[in-house]
Amino acid sequence: MALIECHECKREISDQAKVCPGCGAKVRGEPKSYAWLWTILILLAGFVWYSTVTTKEQRQDQMAYELCLQDMKKFPGNPIVAGTCTMLRDKYKAKYHREP
Repeated sequence: MALIECHECKREISDQAKVCPGCGAKVRGEPKSYAWLWTILILLAGFVWYSTVTTKEQRQDQMAYELCLQDMKKFPGNPIVAGTCTMLRDKYKAKYHREP
C-alpha cells in the first residue's frame, strides 16, 4: 500500500482510497492504456495490407502466364514464346508452390 498526493488538497492519502479523507475529492485513477487495442489494430492492418498485396501480385503473375499461353496459340512453334511461358510457369511455381 503506497501513499499518493491528493490532487486537490495535496495531503498524502492511500492509493487504495476512492476519495480523499481530508477534502472529499475523488482520487484520480491511472489513465487507461489502450496499447493492446493499438497493437491489435496495427496487426490487423498489416494482415490486410499483406494479403491484398500478395493477392494482387499473384493475380498479375497468373495473368502474365495466361497472356503468354494466348501468344503460344497465336504463334505455335515459336521458341521464344515457348521459352518465356516455361520461364513464367517455373517462376510462378517456385513463388507460390502451385501451378498457375
